[in-house]
Amino acid sequence: MQFSTCQLNTSATFCSVTYQNLNKGTPVLVAIYNSGQMRSSIVRLKVPNGKVQVVQQSTGADLPTDVICSNSTDTTDCDLFFRDTFASFSIGYYYLKPSTTSNQVTAQSFIPNTNYPLNSNHSIVNCIFHLKKNNISLKTTQSMTSYVLTYCQDATHQSCSTSQFNLKYNYYESYQTPGSQLSGTYIFRPTNKTINSSLPYATPQSASVYQGKNLLQIHLNSPNIIADLRIYNDLSNGVELQTFVNSISISDGQGKEVVLIVETPSINNQNTFYTDSMGMEMQKRVLNYRPTWDLQVFQPTSCNYYPIQSTILIQDPRTNESLA
Repeated sequence: MQFSTCQLNTSATFCSVTYQNLNKGTPVLVAIYNSGQMRSSIVRLKVPNGKVQVVQQSTGADLPTDVICSNSTDTTDCDLFFRDTFASFSIGYYYLKPSTTSNQVTAQSFIPNTNYPLNSNHSIVNCIFHLKKNNISLKTTQSMTSYVLTYCQDATHQSCSTSQFNLKYNYYESYQTPGSQLSGTYIFRPTNKTINSSLPYATPQSASVYQGKNLLQIHLNSPNIIADLRIYNDLSNGVELQTFVNSISISDGQGKEVVLIVETPSINNQNTFYTDSMGMEMQKRVLNYRPTWDLQVFQPTSCNYYPIQSTILIQDPRTNESLA
């Protein structure tokens, strides 16, 4: 067999083996390698339409399949999702089979103050939240960028916790005055106008909700950014946010540094956060502070930004509630 490798950060047309064969009604064999411990995981693949069914090769069983086509500029650019349990350090094989019925998830209008329960057809044991049953819901607010996540320990909804989070897309103006240190590659230096805080860059103007068998997805649209907020049914992957930033306009002659801000009002982290640091594991950071010298703060924004490989974390020392 001749195998091809396809990337996720492109549209479905760039993966010719799935795009052409599924459009012709020809099944496609997919090989998925699990490079770690045994785990139950969601798989995401690019497909051209919703008339696709995932079949487990070893058993011939149909797996619950969701196809979401949210790209308004290309109706043949769709994301397929399915879940399975993968043995440690193993390859699993799956057929993508053309189907007479569609697994495409229908888009719903975004309705403020609506509670969307996640699919709870299966029991799980979650090492983060210690849930024995999937009783999870996401509530929208008046804003398209503010949400309340609720998770309960059992079906009676007697022992529940809630977490609110807000999303903002802002930007800093790049310092570009000749004769001094300019902002650029490896030099993050905002202008005096944005030296202390960022400016609004993009606010979603429309949103759609996709509620499937494996996940809940909220698709946010604006001229500057397109974002997909995903929650898989057991919260093992937390809340996933995928953002596409359109070309950044420089018609005004001003360079811009676009940032994502995640606000969690219930967490008081007391100016302390943690970041990974290459091979040095998690490092404690304190706002406007260095542990080995007396820091004189001249650049309050850039001196508190850190490059990370995978993780940044804040935690409330009183409640232990954290966001990573």
